[in-house]
Amino acid sequence: MKNINKWWLVVIVFVVALPVIGGLVDHACRTSCGQFCNVWQDLQWESFVAGAFGLMGGIFVIVSARDQIKTMRETTEETVRQARLHRADEACAPLILGREVIDKFRFWAAERIVFLEEIKEQYDSGLADGKIISLALDRSQNGLSQRCEHIKKILDTHTTTTFNYEVSAALELLSKSTNFADTSSPTFVVNTNILTRFHVIIDRLVQARSCSISAGGMIDAQIEAIRDRCGVIN
Repeated sequence: MKNINKWWLVVIVFVVALPVIGGLVDHACRTSCGQFCNVWQDLQWESFVAGAFGLMGGIFVIVSARDQIKTMRETTEETVRQARLHRADEACAPLILGREVIDKFRFWAAERIVFLEEIKEQYDSGLADGKIISLALDRSQNGLSQRCEHIKKILDTHTTTTFNYEVSAALELLSKSTNFADTSSPTFVVNTNILTRFHVIIDRLVQARSCSISAGGMIDAQIEAIRDRCGVIN
């Protein structure tokens, strides 16, 4: 009955008070006479009160029905909203996974760039020898290769089922941030001059960071398109 406003409450109180008022007036008119009492005694006030109670009952039924209809409508809308959200979440699951992977990739690449530059400064100042910077470059190279391979596996799994062209192209470009995974490639030369290797790997890391930002934007755009298509309102 939450939809009953203050005016309905006034009507209800008035209707409930009618029998009391009618009884008092009727009792007073039995012991006195006058034009009003003559009219009152001819008036079937009990029928009037009964009709008022019937009207009040009808009002309760109408208000209650409206309240139930509103509740059913809200329940139906929530059910539809949850169904749309579930459908969108299922369709976006591979994209969300890919988004998490490239975010971690980007953070890792940014951290490795800072780390290698610090090692390079130590190497230039003589605080670190060639073995230390070479080891750091090897680990960066291996980490970059592993992450690119991971991106390729995600592409192989979801390109034909989930990813649109823009996302697939962006992830493919990210997976090509390094070709160190192919040991037969001419660029895979472990004994290359340390400074040359440093600049090559830094360039690869910068490329990976840039590509991951671009791929993240493409994934976000496809997720938004899927949610719009499923009718999910943000």
